[in-house]
Amino acid sequence: MVVDAGDFAWKNTTLTGLRAEQQQIEGRLILDSMALSGMDAMAVGESDLSLGVQWLQEATAAAGVPLLSANLDCEGFAKFEPARRVERAGLRIGITAIIAEDSRLPAGCSARDPGPAVREALDGLGELDIRVILSHQ
Repeated sequence: MVVDAGDFAWKNTTLTGLRAEQQQIEGRLILDSMALSGMDAMAVGESDLSLGVQWLQEATAAAGVPLLSANLDCEGFAKFEPARRVERAGLRIGITAIIAEDSRLPAGCSARDPGPAVREALDGLGELDIRVILSHQ
């Protein structure tokens, strides 16, 4: 199984101007590499959001990298996929991701209590043999 706990393309929560454009280009290359590796799931990291919520959602979808967050909401944008189920070696594996409630998030984004969010996300996947939580905290 291949997973990533977030902050894949930038390690800071502020990014502007030409640097933002350059990091988005680099981010696309990284996402393409992740897709080639067979990435099963990636958590949203607060620094990933500095590239722009819309960019992040569009770029991960275009690359085919499953982007997860059970407890993050960003006003005006589609909800993040809370969890996904994969099968490996006959095992049913549920994967979810959370971000810390006190993360430095862009305006319009908020993170709710991760405990109930994890339970809801994994319960929605049916019977599982293994549960994986990608914790960006």
